[in-house]
Amino acid sequence: VVAFSKAVAQEHALRPGGVYADYLVRSQLAAVVNSTLFVHGGIDCDSLLWIPPDSLLLRADEAGDVDGRYSKDLSSWVDELNAFASRHVQEWLLDEDRGESGAAPGEALIAYQSRLATCGRSVVAAGYVRCRIPERPTRM
Repeated sequence: VVAFSKAVAQEHALRPGGVYADYLVRSQLAAVVNSTLFVHGGIDCDSLLWIPPDSLLLRADEAGDVDGRYSKDLSSWVDELNAFASRHVQEWLLDEDRGESGAAPGEALIAYQSRLATCGRSVVAAGYVRCRIPERPTRM
């Protein structure tokens, strides 16, 4: 725990070659082991086989739909989803912007975790309470 805390405190851990940068480079959003699909957070019928666009941006509302496409099969989807993540981790590490869109480096990958930005199609974070936040019970 102490070594981990020290690594977090060191800024170079996030730079290329740093412990967190290396972790992100090696990470996968999805993997199939034997006949089991593993994803980072959760999966539902809206997110299964959906590949987010490289132009995905964080946005404040769900107005409209997001471009993107569906992959032809599970194996292709896992490969394409991990390639999407890899491209945007590299973009972030190299601090490359995406030109006219004004997007921050790696923003598409950051946006992919947002159920708002993806119109609910993300395997990074599953939110099954969609209508409203449940009310807290009152104390007796």
